[in-house]
Amino acid sequence: MFNKSMLGRDTCRLLVERLQELKPKVAVEFGSGFSTALLALYSDTLVSLENSVKYAAPWPCVRICKIEAGRYVTTLPDGVEFVLIDGPIARRYGRQETLPQVWPHLASNYEVWLDDFKRPHEKQIVRAWRNTYPIQVQRVNTAKGLAIIRPA
Repeated sequence: MFNKSMLGRDTCRLLVERLQELKPKVAVEFGSGFSTALLALYSDTLVSLENSVKYAAPWPCVRICKIEAGRYVTTLPDGVEFVLIDGPIARRYGRQETLPQVWPHLASNYEVWLDDFKRPHEKQIVRAWRNTYPIQVQRVNTAKGLAIIRPA
């Protein structure tokens, strides 16, 4: 059931624990899959963005969107309390535009999870975000690495 392109078991376990605590009213997911089911279970409203039918989870909250200039072509709700970034495919599109895309829609108590934080690309993205946005970053040692981003 788990494959190398999806969240690892350890991250899924942490995600469920955190979502049970937070119970976000509005969540946004960049990249759909198994995590979509978890987010849908614990969020009042979920918008899951996917650019490929191949990877899209079969849930009504999943929007298949084109990507232009690194951003999913869609609108986002306001008051986003939780964001999971596990897409788009980093080697094809990169994930650097995910935080800028959701930034104007974040609630004051937001939390953003960036998967694959052990990869150089994701580390570089977070360095750039830290220079642009007032954020604090917590590194979590999971199999693929996880960055948890909160307001500074």
